Amino acid sequence: MSASDGEASMKAKLTSLYEPVTFCNFTVSHSSIDRFLSRATCVELAVILTALYRGRAHWNDISWSVWAHLGTLIPALALTPWILPEPKGTQRHRVLGYAWISLMATTSLISFNIRDLRQGKFSLIHFLSVFALQQCGMVIATARAHNLAKHRDYIRGMIVGALLGAGFFTFPFGRILGKWLFG
Repeated sequence: MSASDGEASMKAKLTSLYEPVTFCNFTVSHSSIDRFLSRATCVELAVILTALYRGRAHWNDISWSVWAHLGTLIPALALTPWILPEPKGTQRHRVLGYAWISLMATTSLISFNIRDLRQGKFSLIHFLSVFALQQCGMVIATARAHNLAKHRDYIRGMIVGALLGAGFFTFPFGRILGKWLFG
């Protein structure tokens, strides 16, 4: 296979990423899914920053591991809307992607030190950390294998599960950010 054949194959793969998704006779373009996820991460970031601002009087009460967790999570949230619309396969996309996946893996690892809910024991939320670490490996593996459709699916799964889903559950049940935001 010549270099031009390889380039044509890559262009075909990239083009197929933008074909619409049909589910129950409802068609959604990939770009609209990415726009929704981008906007949702922006909203979550704004809510987290608002909670942090409102709780600033209690910042000294928070453990280093919670601050480290937030310190890796907030940049990952901020990078998400920049990466999703980025043209795929470019050097910029790869650099931002590796930064994002590094932040997500670090966030997951740090979360094992956060055990405030169960007096020092692991809780159900730590299963999400294991899942996120596994997903990080799959994101990298599928990108390196140029399995772009699976790569996109794993990224979206991480955004929905590890960023948006886990982020949502930081607000109810008497958790710190929820207390600060609503208290």
